[in-house]
This record gives sequence, structure tokens and C-alpha cells, in this order.
Amino acid sequence: MWVVSPEYYNDGSRVSDVMHLDTILCNVHLLPVHDSTHIPQDLHFSQILDTFDKYFVNKYADHHAHEILF
Repeated sequence: MWVVSPEYYNDGSRVSDVMHLDTILCNVHLLPVHDSTHIPQDLHFSQILDTFDKYFVNKYADHHAHEILF
């Protein structure tokens, strides 16, 4: 698996862009990278991207998306 993390500008704000829904072919499961500290049980799934800094991504996800395109 690959480890990915968000990209930031020099001023500390997150790099973001708008994606049209019709361009999304496949979703990828982001598995958060965490150490041995406790993760609160009341952590809502909508807070995951803001809570963790790094994520595991299946390295074959791009390969399967390529198969759909061609």
C-alpha cells in the first residue's frame, strides 16, 4: 500500500480543487495511518479526513481505474 498525505500551501492552508461528479470513476478506500494512541469511539466518519494526516491507499486502485478507461 502507498501512504499519502494532504498537500498544503506555504501559508498552511490545504490545496483544494473542484471535481465534477461525472469525472469520478472509482472510489478508493483511505485507511488512516495512526500510532498506538487511543482513537475516540465517538469520532464521526465525516471527521476522518481532518483528523488524520496520512492514509494508506491500495497501490492497485489506479491499475483498475485504468482498465475501466480503456
